[in-house]
Amino acid sequence: MKRKILLFLVLFLLFPVLNIEAHSLKNIIISEVMHGIREDGKNYASCEFIEIYNLTSQEIDLKELIGDKIQIITKSSTTSRYLTWKTNVIEKNSYFLIVSKECSKSKYYSQLISLADATYSAFLSEEGGVRIIKNDGEILDEILLKENKIEFNQSLERNLETGEFFIQNCPNPTNSKNETFYFCSTSTTPTIPSQPTPIFSQISPSDIVINEFVPDPVDGEEEWIELYNNTDKEIDLTGFYIEEGSGAQTFLNGKILPKGFFVVEKIKGYLNNSGDIIFLKDPTEKIIDKVTYGNWNDGNLEDNAPTAKDPYSIARIIDGRDSDEDNLDFKIANPTKGTFNQILNLGNFISGIVINEILPNPKGDDSEKEFIELKNLNNFEVDLEGWYLQDSSNRKFIISSKKIPTKIPKNGFLVIFRKDSKIALNNSGEDCVKLFQPDKTLVDSVCYSEEALEEVAFARNEKGEFEWTEILTPGKENEIKKPNKKPKAKIFVEKNKILVGEEIFFDRSDSFDPDGDNLKFLWDFGDGNKKEGAYVFHTFSEPKKYKVTLKVEDERGAFDVAEVKIEVSKNKDEEKYYFDDLSGKLFISEIFPNPKGRDDQEFIEIFNFSDETLDISNFILTDKSQREYKIKEGTKIEPKSFLVFWKNETKISLNNDGDEVRLLDSNKKLIDKVFYSKAPEGLSLSRTENGEMIWTEIVTPGKENEFLKESKEKIENLIIKNVGLKEIKNLNLKEKVKTKGVVSVEPGVFAENILYLSGSGIKVKFNFQEIPKIRVGDELEILGEIFEEEGEKGIEVFSKENVKILGHKIPPKPKEIKIEEINEEFLSSLIKIKGEITEIKENFIWLKENEKEILIFLKEKFKENKNFEKGDSIKVAGILRKIGNQFILFTRNLDDLELIQKPKLKSSLNESIFQKNSKLILAGILMLLIGVIFVFLFKKKKFFLKA
Repeated sequence: MKRKILLFLVLFLLFPVLNIEAHSLKNIIISEVMHGIREDGKNYASCEFIEIYNLTSQEIDLKELIGDKIQIITKSSTTSRYLTWKTNVIEKNSYFLIVSKECSKSKYYSQLISLADATYSAFLSEEGGVRIIKNDGEILDEILLKENKIEFNQSLERNLETGEFFIQNCPNPTNSKNETFYFCSTSTTPTIPSQPTPIFSQISPSDIVINEFVPDPVDGEEEWIELYNNTDKEIDLTGFYIEEGSGAQTFLNGKILPKGFFVVEKIKGYLNNSGDIIFLKDPTEKIIDKVTYGNWNDGNLEDNAPTAKDPYSIARIIDGRDSDEDNLDFKIANPTKGTFNQILNLGNFISGIVINEILPNPKGDDSEKEFIELKNLNNFEVDLEGWYLQDSSNRKFIISSKKIPTKIPKNGFLVIFRKDSKIALNNSGEDCVKLFQPDKTLVDSVCYSEEALEEVAFARNEKGEFEWTEILTPGKENEIKKPNKKPKAKIFVEKNKILVGEEIFFDRSDSFDPDGDNLKFLWDFGDGNKKEGAYVFHTFSEPKKYKVTLKVEDERGAFDVAEVKIEVSKNKDEEKYYFDDLSGKLFISEIFPNPKGRDDQEFIEIFNFSDETLDISNFILTDKSQREYKIKEGTKIEPKSFLVFWKNETKISLNNDGDEVRLLDSNKKLIDKVFYSKAPEGLSLSRTENGEMIWTEIVTPGKENEFLKESKEKIENLIIKNVGLKEIKNLNLKEKVKTKGVVSVEPGVFAENILYLSGSGIKVKFNFQEIPKIRVGDELEILGEIFEEEGEKGIEVFSKENVKILGHKIPPKPKEIKIEEINEEFLSSLIKIKGEITEIKENFIWLKENEKEILIFLKEKFKENKNFEKGDSIKVAGILRKIGNQFILFTRNLDDLELIQKPKLKSSLNESIFQKNSKLILAGILMLLIGVIFVFLFKKKKFFLKA
């Protein structure tokens, strides 16, 4: 009985653990699907994605759950597509992104492939769908595109709350790292710099090459592939993979030393003995090297490497040398796994003769001064009689003593001029020079693809790599002096049309220097203001068209200039139509939106200011609801006279909570408009003699407007709300408010006309010229209107008289919060956070705390003023803003940054190890407990049997 109780307890304790996975499996859903893209006016069905979401609070191993396949539903059947995993874990309440490999060929969306958590071969269509199936055949989820008319560059996205699908015009797939790719390119928000590119993207083709391989191993051994690192740096191969002709992929893990070898064994798939193709790709699926051998048809069988039978290998003649012609680079060899190649039957092959310098574009006569220089790296003389040079056009020059000297001394040079070789090197476009022995064995090759500048040579440096140099050294040791290439200036702006006083973000992030020089960025805004920096904000104070220029200059004085035109318009809310403005003759003179009693007393009154009778037939009155009233044919308005249009006639119902009345001519050209935010009951909005619209208790339809001076304060109290800062974010746009607050950011820090009030945090924008001197800590009383920019509500003030300095208080302290607590509630607030610096770039840093990260914008250059670096723990204070979908903390000055500590490598490493292995430790303890119980039961059973 006791044994049964113990067994029950074991199963009872184990059941929740075993059931976690079973419960989780039913909560994987398809959250977004796109079946194709549209580029340059054409549809491409090959670039597509499938986004999956984990609704559970447990991480799930997708590969273990669904295997290596995903099912694609076609118009008439279903087909499976193999997945290539970059990661197979989908975190709790997180996304997982599967992207077709063909997206890498896209002109505009190729970066999508770098965000993929897994890839597959494209097969979706607008008539098909996707199905996710467990290994046991159970369908987890499916989606049918044919039930919705999905165009190219549209996706079908699921509302995670309701479960319903809708057509998304701006697809936004998200991966397991919570990185989102936005398809819509017409963004009105500044580009936020991305994190620095991982080292693998800096690996160029042929930096690592497939150096040797065995497709037909001796009995008892396996196929293998050897890689060679041509660079002088150690390269981490994690995420790289080998792919053979069937599509099978072998992922790599480890590092390859400089000028070192790396052997890949236990290859997935197999290398065909008769012929195959082998790719080496980086984690973004970029091809680093490829080799075609035997009878594999890649479109050109003639340049295939040979194949080899047991016991031989196929190897490069010279380790690491890659001319991109496999028939010239590879020969049959004795296998030398992980060491230098040994080619069979090379006979009198002589290594150590290299192409050392070429001059494609000399100053003056190319036919006389072009040259190709060879160098003998050996300690003995070599006779090159019968050797030959060949360029990309297959023009051949045989080195013969009848034309030039053929002997090249030890460590010496042989210069061959164009007048002798007749080989003309291209000045623009790609060209190659190859050196062969008489038996057609390729000894060396050099290729260039850039435009050859005048009097600049392409020469081998001390590392054996080729660079362009301004110093020509035919017959001598090379000297490298790189020609300076001017930088390229490019400007990104949020938008090209803005209003006076509106803040605009300028970004140079697409500018670059081909030489990698440090750059200066000088901005001229065309209004007398200039700034320096990679990312700048600016406001314009006058309405006009401005030409903004960016000068990008490198360390050696070379520069490039880009420009963009910005059209600045007068703020619509400042537009006033004065009676003495002779450019207009007709005005809205009075409106009555909220009469006491019945609303049929509403009216709109217009006034003819001119000295002539005006025919206003077919003119239009309209409001914000777009309801239009066309004035009847034959309607005229006498000079200096009024005309009233009642609600019963126009059917226009003016809103009490705010509306806009417009007067248009017969061609729908705007003549006048009047806006109000809240209509007090029984008051009309009437035009004064100076053109200002104000509320009055005296309603005068068809007559000259009248105003009571003593009622002004009473009326203001009706339409102006006295509110606390907390209430402002809940008010409607254009509502007039009066409030008090203490200044946390003074004017001139972010912009000349912008300040922030502390507490709940409110942005205040001054829309007038003479801004009073205001300091941090000043208590202000302000009167203005509610406005909103980039999701940030604030108060816009139109007059200096509406700003009162009540006194000075202790400067406000920032509210300390955690990064994970950041949300819209803190927008415009002065906050302080802490965390670890994960990246530094230009005026931005990334700060991380408990796996949550935020972007910090610094007004001043970071590295020049603060000795911080990646890994440091710091505190940062600033104003929280939101640009696009990204929260950004804007610092006020360098005092907002405080160093907490430098990284402690050992303790953080131990902590990381513990965190990563905590689940394994708990599982181990559980298994140990189970083992002890079963041993106890087993021994007890043996005891009773003996008895």
